[in-house]
Amino acid sequence: MYFIINLNKNYLIVGRFFVIKFFHMKTAYRSLFIILHVLGIIAGLCITFTTQDPVMDKLIVSILILLTLNLLRLSQQHQ
Repeated sequence: MYFIINLNKNYLIVGRFFVIKFFHMKTAYRSLFIILHVLGIIAGLCITFTTQDPVMDKLIVSILILLTLNLLRLSQQHQ
């Protein structure tokens, strides 16, 4: 009986370990995505100000709008 109870405690410890690791990994992915969105917005603004093609300019502006909306969604999600 003691072995079964001890085994359950070990499962609980291992389960908590993986939950904590998953939480840290999820936070790391979220911060990585936020950084990539900010870099994409900065690159898109640089490309927008330097291009002369109106079609390409509208394409980049639409991509910038999508990136900005997605960045707002990422920043408003709770952890």
